[in-house]
Amino acid sequence: RDRLGAAGTIATGRSVACDLGRVRWGPGDPSSAADGASPTGQVFAVAWGVGFDARLMTATPPRLKRGLGRYGYFAMAAGLLPRVGAFDCSIELDGERLELRALEVLVANSGELLPGLLGPRLAIDPFDDRLDVVIVEGGNAVDGIVGAVEAIWRRSLGRSLTGSSRRYRVRRIVIRPHSSQPIEIDGDVHGTGWVEATSLPGSPRALVPG
Repeated sequence: RDRLGAAGTIATGRSVACDLGRVRWGPGDPSSAADGASPTGQVFAVAWGVGFDARLMTATPPRLKRGLGRYGYFAMAAGLLPRVGAFDCSIELDGERLELRALEVLVANSGELLPGLLGPRLAIDPFDDRLDVVIVEGGNAVDGIVGAVEAIWRRSLGRSLTGSSRRYRVRRIVIRPHSSQPIEIDGDVHGTGWVEATSLPGSPRALVPG
């Protein structure tokens, strides 16, 4: 947003290799070739999620996003939160399998938890060859609020003391929801099914301030 700063970075900045992620999704199971339709895939730069964020993006009308920008999501979230639904899922993290009940699973390569407003204290690093996984567990809106606050303020990986949130850094993650759940990728909502993502380390190069 700072044009003079951007010009200075172009003139004197250093080149660094950033990470991207590759995500694919489809029906059935990702390990089976006999499930019918071929999986869909794309590269992502920021994040994707299954659960509350995808439902929020599905529910927010374009006119509200045009009128209020990102604050349109907050307006919709207030009404959607009392009806938030948890889902059972299997999650595979670099080969380690978890069975849990989640309200939100967010997989991030870069960015903030509340874009432009608030990032996690344990920052998401787009240069570490890993994807950051944030899981909010529970079955109701109260669990979701506690888990979201923990996800923002905690500084450690693993499961939180209350059990409402988890944070991991992995090279590969596979999510198999036990019920139909929408998927959002870099802000766009896609179909339901299993989702798999892998880190693409050092893919593009970027200029950063020297």
